[in-house]
Amino acid sequence: MKVGNEEIFPGNEYLPLDIAVSKAIRIHEREKSFSLEFSALNYESDNTATYSYRLLGFDNRWIHVPASRRFATYTNLSPGNYTLQVKYTPYTPTGEDNITELEITIQPYFLQDNLVFILLVIILATFATWQFYQWRIRSLKEQKARLHQKVEQRTHELKKQKQLLEEQTEELSRQNRMLKQQNEKNYPAESAAY
Repeated sequence: MKVGNEEIFPGNEYLPLDIAVSKAIRIHEREKSFSLEFSALNYESDNTATYSYRLLGFDNRWIHVPASRRFATYTNLSPGNYTLQVKYTPYTPTGEDNITELEITIQPYFLQDNLVFILLVIILATFATWQFYQWRIRSLKEQKARLHQKVEQRTHELKKQKQLLEEQTEELSRQNRMLKQQNEKNYPAESAAY
């Protein structure tokens, strides 16, 4: 087995067991290509057997290859589950086909996994909603503080105006009393008639 033109031996992340006994392998999407070599036990010197392979989930038709070319190469597979089927047909009168299967899983990048993507969207939407809520509360508190400050300022101004008006009213009342007193002094008979 080769992944990205690098020979893979049993016991690593791609191939935990020998390929002959493995039923499934996992390859990450970042690995753009992989190849699998296949063979059958045939001790005849004139090996005229044929091989065929197909990758279910990608290509459902059989690809026939001679015994001299016993490998399958795939590049840029989409994330998902595939089944590689290899068929060995010996050149004998009975010609029974032997089919072997290997499950291949192409793992997607972290963000391409639907569940992860949905969870990320939910988390981001929740965070955005929370931030909007916090911003709105902060904005309302600031608005309330500004309004309270304006009310206090306006109340202070109104108290000043009231005090000024009271002072002016008192001054006018005082002046009015003075005028009446002067008027009574100057015109004593007229003020008695009123």
